[in-house]
Parts: sequence; structure tokens; C-alpha cells
Amino acid sequence: MKKLLFSFLTLTGFISVGQTSTSIDPRLSADKEVMIKAEENFKNDPVAYEMMVFELNNAWFVKSISEVTDSQKKQLLSIENITDKNGQPFDTSILTNPSEFNFYNYNFARSETQTVGYDLGNGQVLVFYSAEKIRAMYYHSTSKK
Repeated sequence: MKKLLFSFLTLTGFISVGQTSTSIDPRLSADKEVMIKAEENFKNDPVAYEMMVFELNNAWFVKSISEVTDSQKKQLLSIENITDKNGQPFDTSILTNPSEFNFYNYNFARSETQTVGYDLGNGQVLVFYSAEKIRAMYYHSTSKK
């Protein structure tokens, strides 16, 4: 009976490991460099991998330009020079489906300590939290678990 239970638990462990090894977020597979980093983190540093996914989901938001102060408007960056890794201009329509947006695939300027905003030219602003803020948000969210 013990051997049967041990075999079952061992098999369950292998199955669960096998299933998680294929669960890298597809957004992280779109760019070769990012994919390599994601795979490495997934295998060797699960916290770093979880942080990458957390960033994709939480590091940015879109808001109306009418909600931005005049001082903040002066600091907005232009979206005109933002391209993907293949040189294609950024298409704002991707933001309508947040689960597909992968800012790693673009040349957005982000900051360690400052929030960065981009004027999308359509009455909206794309805002990126600072890396510092994202780490704090991540650790706060994981400390609740």
C-alpha cells in the first residue's frame, strides 16, 4: 500500500512539473530575447519569472488626457517613435485587449524611479509605473498570499 501511495505521489509530482513547464505566458514568447530570459527565469528563478508576468499585467494603464495636469502634459513622451523589434510603428489598438499587450516588444522608455507617460494622440495617455513602484506592488501583492 505504501509503495502504491508513493508511486502515485511521485507520478503526480512529475505530471505537475511537466504541466507547469509549458505554461510560460505566450506574451513572453513573442520576442526571442525576452523568451530566452523568461524561460531561464521560469526554470531557475520563479520569482523573477512571476515578476515579468506581473509587470505585463500591472506596470501600465491607459487614462484620458483630460485627467492629466498641465504640468504632467508637458512631460508626456510622443508615441510617434515607438516601434516594435521589427521597426513597425506602435498600433494603439493593441491596448483594447490588455491580455495581448506586451510592452517588452517595443522600445518604450521606462524609468527606475519615475512614472512615464506617452501621449497616444487619441485623447488617451499610456502610463508606465516606475520599476521601483512595480516591485513594491509585486511584493505587496505576494505578501497577502
